[in-house]
Amino acid sequence: MNNLEIATSVLESANSELHVDEIAQRAISSGLIQGILPEDLSKKLSSALSQSVGRPSTPFAKLKNKTGGFKRGVYRLKRTRHTTPEPTIPEPPPVDDTGFVGRGGEYAVMSELLFRGFNVSLMSVDKGVDIVAANDKDKYFHIQVKTANSKDGLYQFGIKRKSFDANHSSQTFYVFALRKESRCDFVIMPNSQIANFVTLGIIKGQDTLSIRITYDSKTRKHSLNNGHDISIFVNRFGQIC
Repeated sequence: MNNLEIATSVLESANSELHVDEIAQRAISSGLIQGILPEDLSKKLSSALSQSVGRPSTPFAKLKNKTGGFKRGVYRLKRTRHTTPEPTIPEPPPVDDTGFVGRGGEYAVMSELLFRGFNVSLMSVDKGVDIVAANDKDKYFHIQVKTANSKDGLYQFGIKRKSFDANHSSQTFYVFALRKESRCDFVIMPNSQIANFVTLGIIKGQDTLSIRITYDSKTRKHSLNNGHDISIFVNRFGQIC
């Protein structure tokens, strides 16, 4: 992810204005970016955002202070105007057969990766890896896809601990496909992030890691296991790089 994508992700999750130092801290603490000090990331974000706000098409805005100037280093996302929704077309009820649901999620993820320039292959036998994807630099990634239909905004998943431990590497990613009505959202997490959540006790389970993802339509936030905000990982395929 580039610096502007990082800023967009953090500001969307916060749903409020933030100082570049806070944006940097949240990006690092959530695992969105690694291997950089907060102060160094803050400088990069400050430079990228200050250049972006000078462009007409920028999604970012600065906030005015009491004297009519702008608050130093504070940014927010521009508010979008609400338009009248188009009439909806009735959709058939979701399929309950796990074979159809699981395979549909795998192909949906493959499609997203293809649109982003990855060469993808579906594994014939599932041993903890569903998809192998290669970028234009011939770097390979192992991807495990978990798919679930919404049950009143709740999505439930299980990861076999044995499979999770066997595929633990920096090239392994988990993609949770959240199917609701006629669309999917995708929660993308590197294996290391899930391991971190296990260490913190956010994800628990002996033989099977239990993952419950909920979506609050009022706050437009996704939460993991009753409260931990993971909106920053939603539809962020740029992590796979």
